Amino acid sequence: MLLRAFVATLGMLGLSLCLELDLHSQTLDPEFEVASIRPVNPRDPIPAGHVEDLLQTSASSERIIEFRDILRAVLARAYGVNIDQVSGPEWLAELRYDFRVKVPSGTTSEVGKIMLQNLLKERFKIVLHHDSKSFPVYELSVAKTGLKMKSAAAPDAPPAPFLGPDLAVNRDGFPVLPPGESGVVSKATNGINRQTFRGMPVSTLIRMLQPQLGTMEGVGRYTPGRIIDKTGLTGKYDFNLEFSGNTFVGGGLLPPSSIDTLDVGSGGPDIFQALRTQLGLDLVKTASSLDILVIDHADKTPTEN
Repeated sequence: MLLRAFVATLGMLGLSLCLELDLHSQTLDPEFEVASIRPVNPRDPIPAGHVEDLLQTSASSERIIEFRDILRAVLARAYGVNIDQVSGPEWLAELRYDFRVKVPSGTTSEVGKIMLQNLLKERFKIVLHHDSKSFPVYELSVAKTGLKMKSAAAPDAPPAPFLGPDLAVNRDGFPVLPPGESGVVSKATNGINRQTFRGMPVSTLIRMLQPQLGTMEGVGRYTPGRIIDKTGLTGKYDFNLEFSGNTFVGGGLLPPSSIDTLDVGSGGPDIFQALRTQLGLDLVKTASSLDILVIDHADKTPTEN
């Protein structure tokens, strides 16, 4: 009896060890059970999804994600970098592929990235290495003259519903949000961009500024401006922002025709001056060394599914 009990115990320990090793290997090297990648057929309909759908936080049930994109963009999302941090042959930004993957339930964003990395390495035979490169970044801080943004009158106000392009404006030309609701609305007229913020944190301001400081990386694709928040501000605020530029990518970097007046059609302050004089914030351009992916090898045609 003792011998049989000892053998049974060893068997259970062995089974437990195997299960733990199997779970550990899945955590270290997870893969999609079902995945399809193929070069784009122009006659096929464009999938409605995007790689971002794959990298959402865990869901309660498995999901089928379909999207079409260039390999450079998919690599960038898989490794959590901007598209300008992926270096390799030109075709990475030219050839498009249709992806279709089944994402298991409970897959977190980080695990999804690893699964996508493994899929790309396997199907495209990718060989890469990491390097570093200096990129422009912007540091946002409270100006020495002091903060000029007002704390939100209603910090817990509900978000406004979607507002179309025909926004009402006040006498100063700023778009108007419905009373008692929070959000951001923007309107550009004659080279002047006017934005209204109600009940918004600094992180929202940063998201609105990133395209203004961004650079185009091809048709319909851009790298947002990299902004480091050094304000230390954690509250919500009501404020207006008016600057020379437009709503398109990089519009905030265009030189103003004049900084002497805010009159419509006569130019206005650039984004840096506007932040300082209107909000009491300094936006300073600097540089930082960031990780880049160097693609040493990748097959143009993925292996069969």
